[in-house]
Amino acid sequence: MSDTATFQTRALELHASAHIWSPKTLSRVLRFMADNALDTLSLHEVGILERLVYPGRYFGAAESDANISERYRSAYRTLYRYTPGRRSKPYLFMETIRWLLRRAEELGIEVYLNNKELFFPDIVVELHPQVLENGVLCPTDPFWLEFLTTKYRELYEDLPGLAGTITAPGTGESRLAISGNRCPCDRCAATTASEWYSAVIRAIHEPTAAAGKTLVLRDFVFGRAEQDALATAWADLPADIVICLKNTPHDYYPTFPDNARIGAVAGRRQWVEFDAMGQYFGWGVAPAILIEETRRRYRYAADRGATGVLVRVDWESLDGHSAFDTPNVLNLRSMATLAVAPDTASADLYRQWLTGEGHVDPEVGEETMRACVGWAAATFEASWPIVRGTLYADDCVISDSSSFPVGLDHLFWLAEEKNSLRDWDRTRWDALDPAPERVWYLIAEKEEALELWRTTYDRMSAGNPGLRADRYQDLVRRYRVFGTYVEGFVHVLVTAICARHVLRYGDAAEPEIVQRLRHALDELGAYLRGIRADPSLDWFPAAHLVNAERLGAYADDVTRRVAGIVAGASDRKGS
Repeated sequence: MSDTATFQTRALELHASAHIWSPKTLSRVLRFMADNALDTLSLHEVGILERLVYPGRYFGAAESDANISERYRSAYRTLYRYTPGRRSKPYLFMETIRWLLRRAEELGIEVYLNNKELFFPDIVVELHPQVLENGVLCPTDPFWLEFLTTKYRELYEDLPGLAGTITAPGTGESRLAISGNRCPCDRCAATTASEWYSAVIRAIHEPTAAAGKTLVLRDFVFGRAEQDALATAWADLPADIVICLKNTPHDYYPTFPDNARIGAVAGRRQWVEFDAMGQYFGWGVAPAILIEETRRRYRYAADRGATGVLVRVDWESLDGHSAFDTPNVLNLRSMATLAVAPDTASADLYRQWLTGEGHVDPEVGEETMRACVGWAAATFEASWPIVRGTLYADDCVISDSSSFPVGLDHLFWLAEEKNSLRDWDRTRWDALDPAPERVWYLIAEKEEALELWRTTYDRMSAGNPGLRADRYQDLVRRYRVFGTYVEGFVHVLVTAICARHVLRYGDAAEPEIVQRLRHALDELGAYLRGIRADPSLDWFPAAHLVNAERLGAYADDVTRRVAGIVAGASDRKGS
């Protein structure tokens, strides 16, 4: 670790289970980390502790049992009776993590387990039915605090080489949380979210601190109210707890403002999270290179006292895919370098990517190398503006984790409720208002972004400046699919905002917008026929994104919703 690094903790996060439990992938990742000044590995799986801890105490293990083998010796009959399918798995998964810890230690890399709480195996509810109130799980039952303390104590007894754990209690993605509570009991009614967060975090912190490990608390939440409640809780928690904040509030939306909680953590150490793969910017099927965006966000975090960054390279809902497999690995390489040397020139980052990923021959001359760097910069600096102008609408999220929406209401729910920008920036409350001037503004944004793709693609495909021939052809192919993909979002937004206009204004709708809607629906239909007939789009994971079934569901919904209005306008025009 460099003493002059901007961030003392520089973490890579694996979020896809297929990669977390693959020794081959783990070996590849550790080598990359060692070569790129990354010193911390986060294994992020919602129930990762349940892979590793029974806990033995609840199946008959003795207090004197000191490791998973001794606990299994005491409890194997009970485990086989109550949970036969899970019986052998924890001790096998445990050895995978122990193997990883040995390899990581050899390279000076720390390892954290990253989860969401509360999480537990199904059998716990059967063994402790008091956690149910009228058939509903109760998050405030005192048993859960005992369970957490027991689970983490056994974890650290078995894995003393862990640096610590990272947890997020503020999201409904766990099995049970106060943020999604449906329990009708009086105790839940009397418990505030902040009180629940505080109790849960303290129950985890106790065994973590006793083992000499670090507890990292994530602020991953779905809305401002949950974030405020979590911040109230951490104000009075033990000072050694690290706060980990996404660089933007709620999730990895590069169009969103900086997370205002960065720097407001009551003097604690703080890490800031980034996504290199692109859950909300095209998965690398649409390359979206964020070098200058990262530089600015890093500066914002460092100026507010952040001491660590964490970069995610894959996603739990897309096993088998990774930033390592796409041009977005340039994001990962840049994020790693800028965490150590924030003033590294963009040209040098492109050079590192070209050589590190084997896109150019090692013996290429300097003049050719400069041409390749210039080609790469001209190509990929345009990628994020293209994605921003298509997968977003005036910076609002109109995709479903980069996938097409499946209906008109779905699109606006994504943009204005689930992934709401206006929840964090009130000036954007009317960003998707269908008043005529907004309709034309949003259409122009999409058309300009698509034209930028055309210009960039024409330039990049005009000739190879010196890349290896197979790598050049692969990048050109990917960029062509990129264009097909974002064109789909152009059709989506144009039809959506025009449809919203005609549905709101009815007979008073602007004739030009009604006509644009009719034309846009025809264009969407032609686009759908084109992607259905194009076998070159059928590769993983492009087939997930350029998805005719999803887009067809959206097109059918819009067509049905506006059919009467558009037909009526056509009749009036004819008369």
